[in-house]
Amino acid sequence: MSASGDVWAAGADANGVTLIAHEHRGAWTSMPGPAITTLNDVLGVSAADVWTVGIIFSPRQYEPAISHWDGSTWSTVNVPANVITQDLSISPDISGQPQWAGAEAGINPSRTLYAYYDGTAWSSVPGATALSGVNDAGNVTAHIPGTDATWGVGDSVNITSQGLTPVSPIIEFNPGAPPS
Repeated sequence: MSASGDVWAAGADANGVTLIAHEHRGAWTSMPGPAITTLNDVLGVSAADVWTVGIIFSPRQYEPAISHWDGSTWSTVNVPANVITQDLSISPDISGQPQWAGAEAGINPSRTLYAYYDGTAWSSVPGATALSGVNDAGNVTAHIPGTDATWGVGDSVNITSQGLTPVSPIIEFNPGAPPS
């Protein structure tokens, strides 16, 4: 839900085409989402300022995708390259603008990871949790209203012959902009 009370949802139609749904004053509308493989979350600042996060499946690897709708076209940024496997969530700052994206930290990560938007560009920022002996870790962010702070919640796993085996939960508090 946006600060104005509007509801935004991200998903796909029966053919796998990404869609964004928007509820404003009891009426739902939908629009095509960005041309990426999977949308994981959406942040609607306004009808002309919508952000999504997700993943693009390429022949060699997964690529994280952060996309922006400016009211007429989608632009997609694949950042940070070769670090984050996919972006899982997007959270605003106190003014409602995008600030943090929770992320999957990639294969055999040494720390949790986030994507951070400084108002101009996205960058990879290490989280507080050091990781050792795990195959993968991911977290989602939840904005704390009235602040620039978020909670990051997720888990770390190992890949075994039985599938994914949980290693430990991850809970991190992020007070705002990362240290310079």
